[in-house]
Amino acid sequence: MKNGKCYYNGKIVPVNEAKVSAGCDGFRQGRSVIETFACRNWKVVLFKEHLERMKRGMDTFGLKETGLDFAQVVKQVMKENGLKEARVRITVFRDEKGENGEKTGVIVCADEMPLAEITANGVECVTGKISWKREYDFKCGNFMEYVIEREKAEKKGAFDAILVRDGKVLEGCIANVFLVKNGELITPAVSQGIVSGIARKAVLIAAKKIGMKAVEREVNAEELLAADEVLLTNAVRGVVAVKKIDGKKIGSGETCTRLREQYEKMFEEI
Repeated sequence: MKNGKCYYNGKIVPVNEAKVSAGCDGFRQGRSVIETFACRNWKVVLFKEHLERMKRGMDTFGLKETGLDFAQVVKQVMKENGLKEARVRITVFRDEKGENGEKTGVIVCADEMPLAEITANGVECVTGKISWKREYDFKCGNFMEYVIEREKAEKKGAFDAILVRDGKVLEGCIANVFLVKNGELITPAVSQGIVSGIARKAVLIAAKKIGMKAVEREVNAEELLAADEVLLTNAVRGVVAVKKIDGKKIGSGETCTRLREQYEKMFEEI
């Protein structure tokens, strides 16, 4: 976001004026918690769950409560930018110490939604490798390995990299991963060291609504190319079909469409 306005520590300011101190731990150490999601006409999928996950991350990183009504802040930022649909990002971080000890900083940004055409007909992915295992299931500011793997994927013309560690499928750099095989929906378990995605949770709920069995377990890398369908889930993009992995075509079917239809019905007023 280069232009526009954002919420920064109690004020609405131009984005280029939202500057943190060089002594800020959120900047120096990556001690920050992030939530990103689509907001359409003040409606978000599982907004409460986003806030609950953020609170879990704040507790883990020792960030103090802010007392903010984040729903109102999101609406305010969107209105200031003239947006009715937006990709919203909340960043809560350890700010520089003040007279009363540690401070919690907050930045809320709202950008125009990314073009739907990019993912409408399915996306191409590549596989990538990651060496470390997450010790927490929330999103934080320290995720450089994911950034690097996605940059590698984009240089190959891919939308995202599906990450593998020790022969097991984990997640995408910006999304959770689902496989469809013989009418069953399969996704790597959170215990594998992945983000407990909010869109992931919504799709598990959607599967139940359409009467589809969903399983959370270890997923072997070779299962990817043998799957009937592969899906990505992301709180901005929603449910996205994968049409190729490492240049090899993946089957297409109705599951992605059916789950996406249910997902779209889950947008609720914040």
